[in-house]
Amino acid sequence: MTFRVTHWLPLAITAFCLSHALPLSSKMINNVFYAGIAVPAIAHFCFQQRDTLWAMTKTLLAPLALILVISIIAAESLSDLKFTLYLFLFAISLNLRNEGKSSAEKGLFFASLVWMVILSAITLHWAILSFEAGESIRYSQILGIQANPVHVALIIATSLGFLWIFHLEPILREKSTALYAVGFLSCVALFLLTVIIFQARSALVGLALFFAFSLYIQGKRAVIMLLVIAMGITLAISLGADDVLAHRGLSYRPAIWQDAIERLLLTCSLAWGCGHDDYLFAGQFPHPHSGYISVLYQTGVVGFSAFTLFALIFFFRGVRSRSRWLPVAMIGWGALITTSNGMFTSPSHPLWIYFWLPTLMCLLEQQEDAHRLPD
Repeated sequence: MTFRVTHWLPLAITAFCLSHALPLSSKMINNVFYAGIAVPAIAHFCFQQRDTLWAMTKTLLAPLALILVISIIAAESLSDLKFTLYLFLFAISLNLRNEGKSSAEKGLFFASLVWMVILSAITLHWAILSFEAGESIRYSQILGIQANPVHVALIIATSLGFLWIFHLEPILREKSTALYAVGFLSCVALFLLTVIIFQARSALVGLALFFAFSLYIQGKRAVIMLLVIAMGITLAISLGADDVLAHRGLSYRPAIWQDAIERLLLTCSLAWGCGHDDYLFAGQFPHPHSGYISVLYQTGVVGFSAFTLFALIFFFRGVRSRSRWLPVAMIGWGALITTSNGMFTSPSHPLWIYFWLPTLMCLLEQQEDAHRLPD
């Protein structure tokens, strides 16, 4: 068998997912995306799969058009519009299929396994540091390098959710009910452990939505999952997890959001927003600390309406197809309530792993058979 792009892209996606765990500059992470994913994908489709490229373009036309509208309104310069193109290239590379599986499934699988190893090392180090400090500390490193704990927690949570939905759950579903319950309880425990280690309250809403949509697609297993979730939460509270998370409160978010809305209404254009200004919210924060509030603040009612239509398309397609990517994507959708400065960034932002990767795959779910390529 000759080596093809269909073999290369899963490896490139694995490298891209793991690049966020390495001490690399934003430029270097972007280059991993450009050279490893974007260029090979567009070359493959343009020269070998033009019909498939057109079919995928039609599938993505509506959501990408809405993203472009939002990008145009929020853009500081023409170069900012390239993010829509990057998302399109990312989407077609993720859904390129080989041996019945998409590049996203293969690439994220290997990356997720590595993230589990990283979580194991982090857990051990966190336990040692917490024991020495006499209290549960907030871990904010990855491989010894300072990192944003919220983004790290969300990438790990996405990896956990993906492994459960795509790999562990299908196997345990065929086993005994007891084994299924134990497996799911272990998954819940790892989710809660991740949240506690990084004190990432932003991940809690995403995880709640993950479980809710998992219940929706599981059918008969829903009762078991509800009981296990209740057991996991009870165990976490009994171990003091609620005190750890409550210790940080809401970190001024209500005040930040109120300030953002008031500035939008009183100073900027309600229709077109405030753009990317240098305003410090609540006197000290450089952005609204919410992806949704950021879109509203930067692009106003017009841009936020376009985003709302994008969200409706996403949920409609995901629910109608009962996509396995939908629960995984909900981790990012929920987390953006309390984190991020908008949703349209360069590939170097971890948002591309925990939000855009599963969201794009969910949007493309119904085109699965049309994009299947020969081995």
